[in-house]
Amino acid sequence: MRRRRASRAYSIQEMLVCISLIALVLSMAFVVDHAFGRSGQLLTCCVDDVMDATLAGERWREDLRSATGEVTLKDGVLSIPQKKRAVVYRLHAGRVLRSTGGRDAWAPVIRNAKASRMVHDVRHGVASWRWELELRTRAREPRVRPLFTFRAVPGRNATRGK
Repeated sequence: MRRRRASRAYSIQEMLVCISLIALVLSMAFVVDHAFGRSGQLLTCCVDDVMDATLAGERWREDLRSATGEVTLKDGVLSIPQKKRAVVYRLHAGRVLRSTGGRDAWAPVIRNAKASRMVHDVRHGVASWRWELELRTRAREPRVRPLFTFRAVPGRNATRGK
């Protein structure tokens, strides 16, 4: 004759321990998921900022290459004369703004600038312009400062800038 084994039941204490362990593992997984999600958002924002800065730098270079007169810098405002209008750049309230004059309002080119400086630079007899741009960081403790330097030589028809 075979004896049947009695089925073992779980006590309420054992069930509470299992539930608390599962809750602990799930809460740790939630914390890790939240941290990775925040890092992913920061990375996306940083990539967007780098792309915006690169596109703004290329647009600035194009504006300088098509200059038809003397490029001037006065009180932090860069004026680039062109055939029909002047293109103007300035830093205001953490944004680099661009205007083409007339009814055209100031349009933001960079929205989170920490610093922006445009400098007339002469090297080896070649007059050029340099734009140094620093963006605000979104991370609490950034590992890298987002600094950009763009250089451009005004068009052939432009005279020497000051």
